[in-house]
Amino acid sequence: MKNHSLSLPAWGPYNKVYTGLSHVLDEEKGIRFDVDIFPGFYRRSLIRPATVADCGAHAWKASADGRRFCYRFELEHKDRVYLDTEFEVSDKVCRAELSFVNRTELPQSVQADLCFSLRYPTAFHREIRPREPQMPQGAVWRSACDYSAIETREGNACDGLKKGEILGSGFSGIRGVFCQFISKLCYSVSGATKQIGLRYKADQETCVTVSRGNRTFDLILPASPEFTFVVFPFETLQGETLTIQPHCSALTLDGFALADHCCLEQASFQETEPERIPHIIKGKNQMSLCYEKLGKRYDIAWDFDDAKIREFYCDDAGRMLAASIHNHVTEIFSDGTEGHFTDLFLRPVFLQPGETKTIHVTIRCGEEKPSKAEDYFSFTCNPEGEPYLFSQNLEATVTMLNVVYPVYCKERWIKHYCPGREWDSLYTWDSGMIGVGLSAVSLKRAEECLNAYLVEPEDPDCAFIMHGSPVATQIFLFLELWQKTRDEALLQRYYQPLKRYYQFYSDKKRTAPKTGLLQTWNQFYNSGGWDDYPPQVYVHGQQLETYVTPVISTAMTVLFAKILLMFAPPEDQAFFRDDIAFFTKALEQAWDEESGYYGYVCHNEKGEKTGILRTAQGENYNKGLDGLYPYLVGVSPSNREEGILEHIQKGLMTKFGVSVVDTTAGYYRKDGYWNGSVWMPHQWILSKALLDHGRHDLSYEIACKGLKVWKNEADETYNCYEHFMVENGRGAGFHQFSGLSSPVMKWFETYYVPGTVTCGFQTKLLQVEWNEDRSAVTIQLECCTERTDLVVCMKEREQGYVLHGCGSMKQINRGAYCISLNDSKTKLHISPAFVDKSL
Repeated sequence: MKNHSLSLPAWGPYNKVYTGLSHVLDEEKGIRFDVDIFPGFYRRSLIRPATVADCGAHAWKASADGRRFCYRFELEHKDRVYLDTEFEVSDKVCRAELSFVNRTELPQSVQADLCFSLRYPTAFHREIRPREPQMPQGAVWRSACDYSAIETREGNACDGLKKGEILGSGFSGIRGVFCQFISKLCYSVSGATKQIGLRYKADQETCVTVSRGNRTFDLILPASPEFTFVVFPFETLQGETLTIQPHCSALTLDGFALADHCCLEQASFQETEPERIPHIIKGKNQMSLCYEKLGKRYDIAWDFDDAKIREFYCDDAGRMLAASIHNHVTEIFSDGTEGHFTDLFLRPVFLQPGETKTIHVTIRCGEEKPSKAEDYFSFTCNPEGEPYLFSQNLEATVTMLNVVYPVYCKERWIKHYCPGREWDSLYTWDSGMIGVGLSAVSLKRAEECLNAYLVEPEDPDCAFIMHGSPVATQIFLFLELWQKTRDEALLQRYYQPLKRYYQFYSDKKRTAPKTGLLQTWNQFYNSGGWDDYPPQVYVHGQQLETYVTPVISTAMTVLFAKILLMFAPPEDQAFFRDDIAFFTKALEQAWDEESGYYGYVCHNEKGEKTGILRTAQGENYNKGLDGLYPYLVGVSPSNREEGILEHIQKGLMTKFGVSVVDTTAGYYRKDGYWNGSVWMPHQWILSKALLDHGRHDLSYEIACKGLKVWKNEADETYNCYEHFMVENGRGAGFHQFSGLSSPVMKWFETYYVPGTVTCGFQTKLLQVEWNEDRSAVTIQLECCTERTDLVVCMKEREQGYVLHGCGSMKQINRGAYCISLNDSKTKLHISPAFVDKSL
């Protein structure tokens, strides 16, 4: 639990700027060695495969153990002239095969630049530049973050940080304390003190109170927009604790120095100059890059004679390569910006029509005994699923390769799954969906994704790792892992951390309005991950956050409680049942009979309900997925079901899937981001929830449309997009997206991967025993709803299967079957149906 990183090799696809591969050079400092790849036509053009844009670079293949992966660079669309870069990696060695392919009827002259550089940690895409404290002999420097106790109004610290902690340049390390919510900081100290020096910045003059032993002093800090170091003399102070009480919310504290006899005015804070330029040792088809200050050496060898070594003194090799495409003579380039790249220029590579040429490159940072990597991942599906196989393998590859380093979390640098490389940081609700998708690919990688966002129950800073929309998708990931493994050890590891996570929401009922409805606007502007969802935009635009509550925050809390209740020990069950009853009653306050949707609820200053949020024309502002969440989680009265299903089928359902906003609403837009688009995550949640209601027919329709729209776009573009436009079904947004798109793999797994049992959110699998070829299965389950559907995917066979046990079974395709149940505890057996050939 204390290690939030991924157990992937030190070499991997961790680049944040250009597509390629990276090596974790220094785990403590978060330094990365990058290999950026720029292929092109010789002296004509090149691809600048920026990770944030569709530039012809595609994640192509990957192994589940992270040790093999491949990118395809399209030089001429589509599959005509391209470069496939295949990597086999470990902690010390990377072996690369660069295969140039010509599928045209003309000869081609191609090239590739492999640019090697060091990359240092960033905050908000800007490199962090720390300062090095130089203290006179006898003085002690302490970072403000090294406190032993803190008094603060900050609740759940975000981004895996300590309370008050912030990252950035200019600190004596990479972090300091922002005092906005802090009333006291305590530090354990020793030795006598006659001087204290504070390093800080503040936009206005401020006062801090410093105490040690029985002595207290008010210190006046002059205004300083940049970091400054101010020394204060004392009579001798002693005591085991030093406290600092800031009196200004805009104060940023770097740290303090203590001294007895020496003069603290001699202290200095020098900007550390990052090492960028290696000592290059050149040889025949080889070179070594020696970073002497860091004590690192990379030995690079290749088997291509027409290669040249060049150097680029700049901050962007791609920009300089494009600008100098016709300059094949110069070996050292500079544009005056800071940075250095060593370029292995492979040129020209001549290809005859139909020819493939492969260049091998090996990069070592030490010796290591070779071991065999896993094969590239591919789903094993029934023949009926093969038309979808390429598009699903592509999403699996993108999901596995969307890993960046470094990301700061819990005082260390970690490898981390990102939704896409535009977002090289923690994202809570996206990452839960990433893990859900990974559960169809690798249970180990899915569990590590869960582990990254949970904390120990006694964690003093946060209840979970929080960034972005506070939608607790980690509970879905846990449930997927349980349904596949039924592993009691998994439950032992994660029940208490998940309960702590849940209590973050449950505890909010103490400060909720009198309706009992929850809102998390103080944590993040986004309630359900839907950035431009119409009522949410209106609430923020009118600054109504204090008075208006969405639906999803309360409804998701109910679903979280229901899932944990299935796993709770007897002593916790009353707690969850009481919460479910409390929040179910609260959600009734949001029902709008006129529209048949649940609405955003408006409150007065006393927390009393004043009405439903409506447009100027009187229309319920919440005609969309948020307005249906109480039905999804199973707390909407049965007499409302018909109308709600009509909204789903006629207002939200489109040719390409479920729109986030009802297409008949007056505020629906066809050009929106979430308003007017089809997204996979809430569709997947909806399709799972419909199984809890025994409505597999509608669940299946959603899955079919999701798989089809995904296939059409991926087959055409080789990209995996964020969302799809309602008007034409075409993909939009980030081009190599895994975050909220990953659940599409769960639909594929449900209907086409034999050996899969899929339930709703409120069914717990107790036993799943398959025979070897997935043609027979025994299932025992516990259901918390009056009726439920589950989908079982068997090995495809013409004769079909028969069900033994209560319930009814309906064939969906030649391998998948829907089983409808109305018993809470059931044991089933499915076996092959046999045809009597004697008849």
